[in-house]
Amino acid sequence: MSLTLNLEISEPDAEVLRLLGRHSYIASDDPGDVLQLVIDHVLDGVRRPGSWECGWVKQLFGDDWEAPLFSDANSHLQDRCRFASSQKRHRRR
Repeated sequence: MSLTLNLEISEPDAEVLRLLGRHSYIASDDPGDVLQLVIDHVLDGVRRPGSWECGWVKQLFGDDWEAPLFSDANSHLQDRCRFASSQKRHRRR
């Protein structure tokens, strides 16, 4: 299952995203690729306790989101969410 989002952003915001994409390891001028990268890192922060992304997600969203999660020592770096898919989407190049 997947979700398609249609976002409308201003041209100046799109140019900032293009700039970030050109100067990152994804080397993309597509704002959608940059937003996908941000989404991937947010999900890494939820899935991987102790990662730098986890600290970043807590700065962005606080830490109340951790309450519905469980920690399973046997799951290593897999999803910790009871309700999340075990499939991880990465469009990194």
